[in-house]
Amino acid sequence: MESWYYRLREQQWRTQEREQPERAGWLRALDALYLFGTIGIEAVLRSDGEVWVLPDDHWDDPSAPEPEWRRAEDKERTSALVIASKRMPELRALLPARPANSLDCPRCAGTGYFYEGIVCPDCGALGWFPVPAT
Repeated sequence: MESWYYRLREQQWRTQEREQPERAGWLRALDALYLFGTIGIEAVLRSDGEVWVLPDDHWDDPSAPEPEWRRAEDKERTSALVIASKRMPELRALLPARPANSLDCPRCAGTGYFYEGIVCPDCGALGWFPVPAT
């Protein structure tokens, strides 16, 4: 992983130690940089470059089982990196470069979002697709 990752991670861990010690503990245990959290999902970037997510489809059900961290799938990974790159621009280095012959995503019209900040599920927030091989 690039040096910026370790710099951001260490800064974040120090801040979390002061503000949210419990989060700091599990971030250290995961060896991770916190990317974001919202109703239904949290995401972290580990030092091996993997994005891990904690999906919680039952956040409003106190009797539901505790969610578990898992490795993000392709579109989940790119979506998490795009979302977090708004606050941490260094993360853009981990996104694929858009090929010159790529096509805008028809669902989101190339924006990466299909409704007021909701990530496009088709392109994973990239806004484009590579041209299919023929």
